[in-house]
Amino acid sequence: TLRAVSGSNAWPQVFIGGKLIGGADDLETYFTAHKAI
Repeated sequence: TLRAVSGSNAWPQVFIGGKLIGGADDLETYFTAHKAI
């Protein structure tokens, strides 16, 4: 399972470039930090 790989219960588990970003809240933070929105 993805939980076994990531150690996270967050859903959805978002990966960008093979790197775990996290759940939906983490993805929003990632985009804000990278000015991708």
